[in-house]
Amino acid sequence: MERGDVRSVGAGIGCCGALDWNGCNMVCMATYRVVLRQSEEGYSVSCPGLPGCWSQGATEEEALENIRVAIREYVAAAEELSRDTETRIVEVAVA
Repeated sequence: MERGDVRSVGAGIGCCGALDWNGCNMVCMATYRVVLRQSEEGYSVSCPGLPGCWSQGATEEEALENIRVAIREYVAAAEELSRDTETRIVEVAVA
């Protein structure tokens, strides 16, 4: 590959209604576009929609599985940081 190959990966992430964060065990599926690049060491992969979210793998399959994990952890950290009494999460659809 000379240029990055753009793929979509699904990442099961925790999600709940905006009104109740306590005891949430729901898992929602979200799809993110990622850029996969082959290198001498294997593959690197990034998620342009989540700045700083990168991973790698010896094979394409390993890199894609690793970015799924990285995306889940990124989203979980972002949700944790946004949970306070002055914040609420609202979903917005974009066509």
